[in-house]
Amino acid sequence: MQSKRLPILLFSILVIATCVLLFSTHSKKQNYILEGQVAFPEGSAVSLDVYVTQERGFPPDFSALHRVRTVQEGRFTTEYYAEVNVPIHFYVKKDGFTPVRHTLYPRSENGKFQRL
Repeated sequence: MQSKRLPILLFSILVIATCVLLFSTHSKKQNYILEGQVAFPEGSAVSLDVYVTQERGFPPDFSALHRVRTVQEGRFTTEYYAEVNVPIHFYVKKDGFTPVRHTLYPRSENGKFQRL
């Protein structure tokens, strides 16, 4: 009787270890390449700060967020490591103005890549 329990116990340990290994190696995060253009009617859109986050609420301190600056014609490009299928929030900030928020909703397609 004891000899039958040992293979079952070893098989159970093997299955649990395999599941843990699979779940730990398949990350729920992904690199995004974010590109955009900021329109600023009151002046030049060059050198505006664009902050990127996945936090829901309005951030009390922008210094902890991922930051990129706009270049010619208000364009920006950055790489951002983020959770899959979670909204990405952009805050455009210029001194003396209230930050403006824009949200993107990425979705998974076939579990292989993200599309914005």
